Amino acid sequence: MIDKVITAVVSGIVTGLVKHFWPAISGIARSWVRDTPDISGQWIASFTEPSPEGKPEKIDEKVALRQVGLFIWGQGTTMDKLNRSFVYQGRIIRGTIIGSYRRKGSKRPAGTGSFQLQISANDRRMNGRCIWLDADTDCVESSEYVWEKTE
Repeated sequence: MIDKVITAVVSGIVTGLVKHFWPAISGIARSWVRDTPDISGQWIASFTEPSPEGKPEKIDEKVALRQVGLFIWGQGTTMDKLNRSFVYQGRIIRGTIIGSYRRKGSKRPAGTGSFQLQISANDRRMNGRCIWLDADTDCVESSEYVWEKTE
């Protein structure tokens, strides 16, 4: 009997609190959804890396991104003769993605890196920089990193 009374009192208190704070809670939730860029989909990402001969070479990657809220992840493949595959993950913070990538299936640090991209106002272009340990130069390299949405 006492447990039913306690349950009823607690339920009443919780219902009252939710009713009282619901406008604030729903407003915050709507602002999160409304202000979050939609960057899921297909992208072409471009960067420049040293070739085995040491000359700069532009590389394009086909990348498929998924997104839940502020979190992103995906996979991509370079569109060159090596067809290297990468796995991406990151987080959106104030219109900027801060993330990392690694070679799919590799345990070596070469090809592993980080990136930071600013998302355009229409969510169709991202610009920034990437940095990685390069296998050809055995140095940490960096490049401008430009992403264009294809769908």
